[in-house]
Formats: sequence, C-alpha cells, structure tokens
Amino acid sequence: MRTKSSGISPVLALAAMFSLAALLFIALLSGREGGRWTLAAGGGGVYAAPGNTFACASSTGLRVYGEDGGQLLSIERRLESPALSAAGDYLAAWDAGGEELLFAGGTQGLLEVETGGELVSARVNEGGFLAVAALGGGGLGTVTVYSPDGEAVYRWHAGTAWPLEGCVSPSGEYLAVLAASEDGGQVRLFRLDGTEELWRADTPGELPFALGWLGEERLCAVSAGRALFLTPEGGLEAEQGFGPLSARRCSFGEGFAVAELADGEGRCTLVSFSAEGERLGRLELDRTPLDLSLRGERALLLLDGEARLLDSSLSELGARAAEGAVAALLAGNGEAILVRRGWAEAVYI
Repeated sequence: MRTKSSGISPVLALAAMFSLAALLFIALLSGREGGRWTLAAGGGGVYAAPGNTFACASSTGLRVYGEDGGQLLSIERRLESPALSAAGDYLAAWDAGGEELLFAGGTQGLLEVETGGELVSARVNEGGFLAVAALGGGGLGTVTVYSPDGEAVYRWHAGTAWPLEGCVSPSGEYLAVLAASEDGGQVRLFRLDGTEELWRADTPGELPFALGWLGEERLCAVSAGRALFLTPEGGLEAEQGFGPLSARRCSFGEGFAVAELADGEGRCTLVSFSAEGERLGRLELDRTPLDLSLRGERALLLLDGEARLLDSSLSELGARAAEGAVAALLAGNGEAILVRRGWAEAVYI
C-alpha cells in the first residue's frame, strides 16, 4: 500500500493528483447558468455533496462544483463503476474494483491511496476518518483506516471473512466492520487506539447489507428482515423486525435511520428508527422512491415528479415539483440538490 499527500487546497489537490496520473484537468470559470449546473455526458452517474459543494462521478470522469455554482474541476477518465463517499467537508472518489482511491478535505489537501487489492468500499465520516475495504490475492481482505490528514492509523486483516464495509464512529474512537463469512454475516468492533477486537456479532444465515453509526454510542446493522441496534460495549440494545416486508435500502442520519421496505407487490413503506431502536415514524408510499438522502436530522425523499423534505419521524416539512429528477441529496447549507439528466440545480424546499 502506498500513500501520497500534499499541502494544497482540496480542490487544487484533486486536480494536481489527477495530473500526476496523466489525466486531463480542465478548470472552468463557470458551469451554472440560470440556477442550473450543466453536467457532462456519461453513464452510471453517482453524486455526493461534501460541505456545500456538489460532486458527480460517471463513466467519463469526475466533476466538482463550488457553492456559487461554478464548476471547479473536470477530470476526464474512464470509470467502469464510479463511486463516491462524502461527509462533512470530505470527499472520497474511486472506481469500484480498482486499486486507487482519492481523498480530499484534510489539512494535507490530498490523499492518494494504492490499496494493493480490489476496492470493495470506502466510507468517510464527518470528522474525516476514512475506512477502506479491499480484497487482496486469494480473496483475503483488509479494512484500513486513515486519519483526516491521510495517516494510516489502523488496519484489520480479515482472515477467513470477506470485508464488505467499514465505518468509523463520529469521534474517531471505534471502527465497525461489516463482513461476510461462509455462515452468514458478521459485525465486528475495534478501538482505533488498541490491537484487540472488542466484540463480534454473528448473524448465521443472514447477511446485513447496511451498517452505520447513530451517534457515538449506537451502531445499526440492517438486513432484509430486521435492524439490529448495538452498543460499543457489545450488547444488543434493540431489534426491529420487518415482518412480511423486506428491506432493500437504508440510510443513516444524525441519531436516526430510515429503511425502505417492499412487500413484493410493488408497494413501498419507509420506517424510521431512533438510535435506541425505537420506531419513530412510518410512511406508506404509492410510488417507489427514486432516491433518499439523510443529513443531520432531516431526510430528502425523491419520488417520480416530487421531492419531499421530512423530519426524523417522516413527517413532511415541505415539498416541491421535481419533474425529471433522477437523484436528490441534501447539501450542508440546507439546500436540496435535484439531479436531472444533463443538469442539476440547488433549491430550498
């Protein structure tokens, strides 16, 4: 594994790194006209909102737009499976299955990581701690944690398990890992200042697909059939079963989580849970959600033709038309970013 860092600003650092990789960097003075950002063509688009900026990665490369709407950089590169992770002012970008990852936002300005294995996932937290899961030769995997300044501070070797995702607690004290084994799923917890595993929770015959922190003292793991709420001390605090419904997506906010449940007949239900595992709200939908974004204590729900702003109990705070929108996310300044094919706009709901 090799890392590089430089002390330039996050945006310039990203540009500089891609120049080192012999990639084309084009800084445009503006990319927003009439309240819209023009997006470059490319398939498989994914989006993120680090701070008050907007990032878009597609099969043709990576673009980052500033808070004033100007396009800060455009990087032309073929990405087979583009992926982004953002939290606070931090952004990680990579090609799933590749071996290189870019990280910007810390005082070092740039972190270039060569994992030495195929990237499975990467996750950055609000404090800038980055957890990278990768598979090496023979399928053996690792989860490596980097500090906001790009220092590798912890590495877990998975052994006979396959790491799916790692996430660092808000304070940077704990690393939680979601892994798969021949028997099912595993949730494992480590202290970043120690060498021993604190605990491991096995889910035989069941594989959680989502893992997230709901504050410093609560961890939530979600599978198709239930949500588990655990504490760093290793106890199962609560459990919420989904009955005849099946979870297919889950998002995590500040102290709450929202799961999207399906009944197998095209109907969808959203349920929200507190950090303690109590059900906060339930919302029956007549349409399948196109996107769901959580930030702070709010949720942004995108349906066909409509965007709704919700609180943690799924009560509606506002709504607006969103014809043609294919994705939506909440920015740090409270705006909602609605993404359409070829352009995006930031609005208040």
